[in-house]
Parts: sequence; structure tokens; C-alpha cells
Amino acid sequence: MRSGSKNAVVTIFRNTETGRDPDSNNPIYGPVAWKTDLFCNMTPRRGREIVIDGKVGAETYMKFDFEYYDVEGIDETMFIVHEGVTYDIKAILRDAALKDYTAVDTISRPS
Repeated sequence: MRSGSKNAVVTIFRNTETGRDPDSNNPIYGPVAWKTDLFCNMTPRRGREIVIDGKVGAETYMKFDFEYYDVEGIDETMFIVHEGVTYDIKAILRDAALKDYTAVDTISRPS
């Protein structure tokens, strides 16, 4: 991946146990930044409008291309935030042969 093709700066978050409920001792999960200020190439795939509880929302499918070693260890339980929009990770496509880049397919959370 050429560094001149990067057009976005994103943060990747992971839901991590941040404490325990004192009454039931159940874990409390919260987002914790896993990697911050990552440069990547962001490409829109498609979008659609959906109806949730009588409200029209929009979903956007995006592809993020990262340097291979920048996101080593990324998994589908994480999510990406770019300019206030949260994208849930749906698939991770690694270039295992060349170790050049990692493509991440995502879908935005309806607002």
C-alpha cells in the first residue's frame, strides 16, 4: 500500500471489561481505544436506508485499508470510529502472502 493513498485517520476501539456491578458481580464493558490516529485508505462500498422503530436510518458499507503491521491482532469484536461515525467490523481480509496491507469491511451503526 502506498502511503500517498491514505485519506483517513481513524481510531479502533475494543470493548473491554472496565469493572464489576457491585450488586450482581456481572462485568461492565466499555469501549477502550486499542489503536489511535491510524492512517488508512477509506473506500465507500454501498449504502442503504433502513427503517428502525418507524425512523428512517442510513447504513454505509465502508472498506478500510491499513498497513499490515499497524493492525496486527485486530478482530471482529472491535469497531472503528472516523469523524464521529462508528463502523462495526464485519470481515478482516489480510494479505498474508505479502504482508502489505489488511482490508477491513465494515458497516456503520444506524444513527
